[in-house]
Amino acid sequence: MISDAPIGDRDAASATSHPIKPFASASAAAVAAASTTSSNPPASPYAGSAAGGGGGGASTASASGTPVTKYIGATSAGLFGGDIKLYTSAQERESYENLADLYSIIVAVEQLERAYIRDAVPAAEYTTACQKLIAQYKTALNLADIASPEAFMAQWDLHCPAARKRLIEVGVPATFEHGGNNSQDRTGNKAQAKYSAETVQCFITLMDSLKLNMVAVDEIHPQLSDLIQSLNRIDGLPATYEGKSRIRDWLVLLNKKKASDQLDDGQVRQLLFDLESAHTEFHRFLDG
Repeated sequence: MISDAPIGDRDAASATSHPIKPFASASAAAVAAASTTSSNPPASPYAGSAAGGGGGGASTASASGTPVTKYIGATSAGLFGGDIKLYTSAQERESYENLADLYSIIVAVEQLERAYIRDAVPAAEYTTACQKLIAQYKTALNLADIASPEAFMAQWDLHCPAARKRLIEVGVPATFEHGGNNSQDRTGNKAQAKYSAETVQCFITLMDSLKLNMVAVDEIHPQLSDLIQSLNRIDGLPATYEGKSRIRDWLVLLNKKKASDQLDDGQVRQLLFDLESAHTEFHRFLDG
């Protein structure tokens, strides 16, 4: 028969006659306490944090009555709702900004190369922009703390083959490498005579620099760039002229080195030989 007495009184009254009832009563009391605490959470900093986190936490009561907050999950408004800071100091922030600059330059060169291939940008504008980006790339490369440009592109999944060739392998605009910069008037015997004289001067200056032991990369690379640019201005230069391809190979080699690196004696001797051969072959072309 069901008693009309309150549940707590019935449990207390039957505790002496039924040994198992105290354990059941204790369990019921614990569940009731937990339910009460869950529906009316105490004012504590932990419970407040859970409530402020978008309902990501649930509060329960311990055996001693102290509120305990358990984080079940976190919503986007909680732990992952704001901007994630990659740095904890000004030095780390500068490091990430340097990496971001390098990343953006590589992407910009890739887009510029593709625009030039599709004839969407004039050769003169391409040359100016590419030279500027190459200079910025070299500066950013010195500031960025990376193992190598190839490793950086692989780490950040940068699939930019055109930028890779232009920045890492060649180091000069395509108009310098292959010609095609028609921004200047190259017609007429007078203009061609001027460009021929400039080319001969570039040959002599570079060979004299090597003989004076100016063998650092930052001393040779600019002169090689000027030389191949002068050769590209010469109209009628035969396709069999091997001097341009040899100079281009040296540009690729130097572009992979640091500015402070120096050529060894064997490399200097080989470069001098290639320059003298190209110079002699160019004179034969001028003689007709």
